[in-house]
Amino acid sequence: KMSKTCEECGGLVPPADASTQVIGGRAWHGRCFVCRDCSLQLENKPGQFKALDGAIYCVPCERNMQEALGAVKTTARGLGGQLTKLAGTKTTSVPAMPFAGSDSDLKKKFMAGEYKAKR
Repeated sequence: KMSKTCEECGGLVPPADASTQVIGGRAWHGRCFVCRDCSLQLENKPGQFKALDGAIYCVPCERNMQEALGAVKTTARGLGGQLTKLAGTKTTSVPAMPFAGSDSDLKKKFMAGEYKAKR
């Protein structure tokens, strides 16, 4: 087998390296297999991480992200209803909703900081 590129550091991951973590065809050095949010080391911790869109998260951070995304979706749905009501008035113009798209698109925008969940 050929070496792969580490998703975290970009370095080569030799196939014979015992610490190599491979998920969905993507590879990480053992030392690079950490939570994207809190940097918790996840090497040799099966069941304690989630892989989402090429990133690794510990279970608590993944849960927090899903809860925040749920809050963003709920807020967006509520705003959509309010904007629909406003669209009929003569004094208000309503821009297109910026969150149109799939849940994956919304998650990417959220992770990029385009949306913030209220706490």
